[in-house]
Amino acid sequence: MKFMIFPFFSRAAVCGLAFLFSGVVCGQTQTPPVDTTVNPAAPKPPFVARIPVNAHWRIDFVDAHGEPLKRRDRSDRKTETGEAEPIPDDVDAKSPVRIETEKTGNIRRDVTTYDDGSKVEAWTIGQVMAIEVPETRKCAIINRINEDETTRLPGNRFPGMGWISAATYRGTVKVGEVVCHYYEKRAVRAAADSGGEEGMPLDLDKMQEAEEASNDRKAMIAAQSRLPVQIFVGNQWQRYTFLDPPTSQLQIPEKFLKPLREYAESLQRRSYSRPQRKKS
Repeated sequence: MKFMIFPFFSRAAVCGLAFLFSGVVCGQTQTPPVDTTVNPAAPKPPFVARIPVNAHWRIDFVDAHGEPLKRRDRSDRKTETGEAEPIPDDVDAKSPVRIETEKTGNIRRDVTTYDDGSKVEAWTIGQVMAIEVPETRKCAIINRINEDETTRLPGNRFPGMGWISAATYRGTVKVGEVVCHYYEKRAVRAAADSGGEEGMPLDLDKMQEAEEASNDRKAMIAAQSRLPVQIFVGNQWQRYTFLDPPTSQLQIPEKFLKPLREYAESLQRRSYSRPQRKKS
């Protein structure tokens, strides 16, 4: 199923979007050592808790040694004539290092911070998202109302954890003082082409499928709360920190509310303009 990425989105923004939808991120690391105690008896579902009605959490992306990701320095790349080598359009100039999320009911705010310090904000109502376009700071609308369960916005579930099950349970690990259920899914084949040729839309669903198939996945889920603690998506670690939830309903800023309202009104006009079927 194709999902149109507007032409003015950079590949760095696409990485952030892909994570919001599926947990896919960009980069490469190795698995840090963990103290694993094998326990063959898989826990009973739910394996991962649902997101509470009101919630606030942060995901930090770190390398194999637990260090914050650093922006790749290309300043020393030179051409044969000694000039600075330009960064190709198909190479990510920046990557997400943190995503902070607040949620009350069906209203959600995501702020993605990149390794150059820039931030992109997005507000979601249900399955409709208004997200800043990094290059213009204007908002674009993403609508996934009619998509199937695998491609909808996260809603009340954490992204990228649909593979966690009794079949992928491997035992228990301890992360700090927190006892966690440990899940693992090994890569099974090479990554498939995810589209994105010039003039063609990038297919986030194919990106998710390719990443899941070609990368190892590991998850450490708190045994008591069933909340995610650390996730490894074949590329880098995602560390979850849960903060105090909002005590009142989130208020969408006018910058995001206006395009959401205009989009809802356009859908309403479209539904009214459809010809009515004649009764037989």
